[in-house]
Amino acid sequence: MTGKHYQWHKAWRREPSGHLLHDSGLRVLVTRGPDYTDLRASPDTLEAWQAFEAARGVPMHDMLARLKRLIKEAQEWHARNP
Repeated sequence: MTGKHYQWHKAWRREPSGHLLHDSGLRVLVTRGPDYTDLRASPDTLEAWQAFEAARGVPMHDMLARLKRLIKEAQEWHARNP
């Protein structure tokens, strides 16, 4: 059996700029430093992402938890796909 996160990695892709883009429209900005990598949600894509999630039936009080999970997914995808 597969879980609800089966093949989650197929929803992510890397843009030519090096940032990550999710099928939901969420763009994750990747900043690399000498000894760190920082991933942040792009503020200009949050409204489209919220509309996507609301259309799927995600209640407003669960949006922050969903966003945190997507950032963790982006981090894992980024590590697996250099």
